[in-house]
Amino acid sequence: MADGASIGSDVQLELLDFLFRSFSADIGLMSGLDLEGSRISKDLPLPIADLNSSPLFLDYAVINASGKKIGVVRSSARGTEFPLIDSIMIGRTLFEQAEAERQVLAQAAKDYPGAKLSTAGFVCYGYPRIGIVVLVADGSQQRRAIYDAHMTSYRVRELAGTKIGEAGARGGDLPEGEPFYSFIDRLPEAGPSPVIGQQWNSAMRYVATVRAFQSGRSAAPAAVELLSTKQAERLIRESMAASLAAPAPPRPAISGTVLPILRLIGQETPVFCAVATAAMILEYIGYTGFTQQDIAKVFKTGEYGTYNADMISGFETLTNGGWRAAVDTAPTVDKARDYLGSMIPGKTGILGHARLLRGWREYSYVEPRSGHIMFRDSYYLVNDPYPIGSGQLVMESLMKPIGDFYRNLLSLSPTAP
Repeated sequence: MADGASIGSDVQLELLDFLFRSFSADIGLMSGLDLEGSRISKDLPLPIADLNSSPLFLDYAVINASGKKIGVVRSSARGTEFPLIDSIMIGRTLFEQAEAERQVLAQAAKDYPGAKLSTAGFVCYGYPRIGIVVLVADGSQQRRAIYDAHMTSYRVRELAGTKIGEAGARGGDLPEGEPFYSFIDRLPEAGPSPVIGQQWNSAMRYVATVRAFQSGRSAAPAAVELLSTKQAERLIRESMAASLAAPAPPRPAISGTVLPILRLIGQETPVFCAVATAAMILEYIGYTGFTQQDIAKVFKTGEYGTYNADMISGFETLTNGGWRAAVDTAPTVDKARDYLGSMIPGKTGILGHARLLRGWREYSYVEPRSGHIMFRDSYYLVNDPYPIGSGQLVMESLMKPIGDFYRNLLSLSPTAP
């Protein structure tokens, strides 16, 4: 939407910091970490492009009270076209831009001896995977190689020429393993979602309203609802100079379910996302002792990953018929919430990737004086087996610009005695 499409980067940072601090205590409870005093860093965010070089995300560092980086908040690099908060990743050692680029260039020097090498930024090569583009000039030949930003020795793809084309995903039943596609290429042709634009506007009005109340410049609740995006942006900007000294943001009302899955398991290979997800599920329901290689063999995991049909039969085999699995290829938030009410985790599948679904959260923000709900934001709580070897805890927005972003939900149930 036009109003607010060009929100200033300083205001975007203020919104992210305000919202993150409002529910950071809840993230601390879910992750088992002490996030008291944590906030969004004022440093410049890391820009992440699409495979076609279009701006995609901005990764803002989360720092604790001592200034140590403890996570990332991923936001839109496309204004109000994408959600304000795409995802929040907390509790693991994340790559540092300069060091990751140094390691990738060192690996590329081994892979392309004698070639002239340089990096050309970070890209999302298949959500949520982040890579580094290396330009390879060897005589008259020019290529681009993409290395994973976390596992820097892993070359994901090599492409001929100087431009990375839009690698659209193939149709049909794709295995969940190693994705490689253009995020932008999958956006609907209808254009930006007005619902996402409204999310930004609602967040801005709420933050502007709270700051006005905290500074003693409270407006009547009816007038608050009539604030335009530009008026809200101006009020936020006026209060930013004093934001560090301002009272803490009010905490939202919280709804949701969180399953007590304490051990995060990272995938052992680039295509073992479904395998590692299954390992977490099996451990939760009491089936331990399986290696990822054991599970991969039963799941018939191949070069490109695991198919859902093989996961369904594999769970029955691994549990000796004690549990059965089913896959819903038209998942909805309501279905996922109902399923999580059974206190059993599931597998949430996105294009080319599997993760463990262990909960959901909805935050409702109320106008300080009337109690009227001004803004809501909802998330899945995911144990993502990527990055390779570690995994990460993710709060992922349910508001996505791609209509079928959540492609399937694998659920489990015990068989009758």
